[in-house]
Amino acid sequence: MKILMSKRKPGMYCDWYIIEGLRDGHRCLFLISWEQASNYAQAVRYWKRTWGKKYKAILLRNSEPMSDNLILAC
Repeated sequence: MKILMSKRKPGMYCDWYIIEGLRDGHRCLFLISWEQASNYAQAVRYWKRTWGKKYKAILLRNSEPMSDNLILAC
């Protein structure tokens, strides 16, 4: 898994992490909220514990405030 670190920008949803993963050749997006992980290391541990056995992670990055990917959380 490649971790793309960036400083958090102010915003309502800046504490979410987005993981891009693959399963059977299909791209999947996973969201990890601030309640599950407060830093990149905790996000990786949460990923491995929750989805790591079924999916392959490609990229972990910090969500941008008001990102379109956050629509998927609703």
